[in-house]
Amino acid sequence: MIRSFSLNLVLAIVWAAISGTFSGINLLIGFAIGTLILWLTGEALGTKDYIKRVLRSLGFIVFFLKELFISSFKVAWEVITPNNNIRPGVIGIELDDDTNDAQATLLANMITLTPGTLTLDIIENEVTKKRTLYIHAMYIDDPEDLRREIKEEFETRAKEVLADA
Repeated sequence: MIRSFSLNLVLAIVWAAISGTFSGINLLIGFAIGTLILWLTGEALGTKDYIKRVLRSLGFIVFFLKELFISSFKVAWEVITPNNNIRPGVIGIELDDDTNDAQATLLANMITLTPGTLTLDIIENEVTKKRTLYIHAMYIDDPEDLRREIKEEFETRAKEVLADA
């Protein structure tokens, strides 16, 4: 993975050198062209997994930005309207057994960065060795629905993007 990413960066720099412009957008274009080259030569260079990871990462970024925008709008709307629709609460969400520390950290940070939610703690049960993520949310209409959303959307995506971490 690191070798493939380094190769992609070198291809981006080569692109910028050939085109004569080392601007951020030109380096981004070079990175995209490098990704395309690595995808086309994936079998020969052994970079097929790298391309999958790049695509998963891009999908993850788009997903997170969408969630960030929606939750920011909800919180801003709550601030500017006179109605009080806040239904706060704290819930526990049991993490999957195969969620490693890096994935749990990414999940906790995604929740904290999303307006209206805050990660409080991740506690491991000493007997069962299962970890539970505790969050505070501004809007809890149905705790099970919120748990399901975090498990199916956030935790799944965090595990996909950091599959080999």
